Amino acid sequence: MYHRLNLSSNFQCIIVYQIMSCRYLQRMSFFCRGDNEGNDPNLYNKLRQILIVGLLMLQKITGISDTAITSVMHFIVCFIGVLGKALSFDVSAFLKIIPKTLHTCRKLVNLDRDDFHKYVVCPKCKSIYPYEFCINPNARKCTYVKWPQHNIRRFRQPCNTQLYQGNSNIPKHMYCLKPASEYLQTFVRHSDFVSRCNRWRKRNIDSTLLADIYDGRLWKEEADGYLENDHNLYGLINIDWFQPFKHTTEPVGAIYLVLANLPRELRFKEDNVMLLGLLPGPDEPSLNVNTFIGPLIDDFIRLETGIRMADSSRFGNIYRLRILGSSSDLPATRKLCGFMSYSSKYGELIFQQHY
Repeated sequence: MYHRLNLSSNFQCIIVYQIMSCRYLQRMSFFCRGDNEGNDPNLYNKLRQILIVGLLMLQKITGISDTAITSVMHFIVCFIGVLGKALSFDVSAFLKIIPKTLHTCRKLVNLDRDDFHKYVVCPKCKSIYPYEFCINPNARKCTYVKWPQHNIRRFRQPCNTQLYQGNSNIPKHMYCLKPASEYLQTFVRHSDFVSRCNRWRKRNIDSTLLADIYDGRLWKEEADGYLENDHNLYGLINIDWFQPFKHTTEPVGAIYLVLANLPRELRFKEDNVMLLGLLPGPDEPSLNVNTFIGPLIDDFIRLETGIRMADSSRFGNIYRLRILGSSSDLPATRKLCGFMSYSSKYGELIFQQHY
């Protein structure tokens, strides 16, 4: 995540990739030598591994998208097929074992990126249940009760919405979550992480200018000397909805977090953004997102107290994280923080009556 190379130009990226790929090919060429030269039955599998690792190295070093690296892979496959025909060499057996998608490539080299915690979501009330808990045949319906102490009996009834598709074990909606502490554990292993997070202390800017978040009153007047410790961090949380596919109106929500201590040129880079959760569609939650941020709040409480993490030091250090604010737009911020809608009029009436 955090350890992507920061190279100044595409030319340098290409040079580094050529050096690393040549070294990898030299090592793999030894293992590709069978006793009968090209008659080794595992030769095609070894060549496939060389191709996959080379493509993944190219993507990691240059930072190109999944779509671009998939196009490169398809071009290589077509080129191998044309080359085999031109040289009258049968490469059909090799082309059959080459994966068609980047997901399959990562799976073949045991590069698992699906490290999210999964929850089953009720389509009606948006309550969430641990995926392992819902495997139980007796827990296939939502048990949430909105008004458990209501005087009228019908308001005390559970939701009873079906959580799965028919009799299968496939949930109708699923919520994927990864706590901030797991991301932070990956970040702190980088030797330059702490120094980068404290680079703001050496800034030399006119005190009358507001150049970054460090120049604001909230950062300067932080309570209880929190920032005196180099391992204490501030985070900015954001939530927003987007349409992942064309010709559809079903939005998907994303909750992500950035570290305000990082310099502005590094703060919002892809490798430094924590994707905390993916909210399922087909529509946005109407009032709030309390059910989705509940597990995240538990993790934030642990980070507020402090968690000892293994970093570049010998015995590790205790890292703390506080949420400094929300950087979402106004409607999303109201849902995230549990405030009234920006178009609500009841709050204005209550304010006028009491104040």
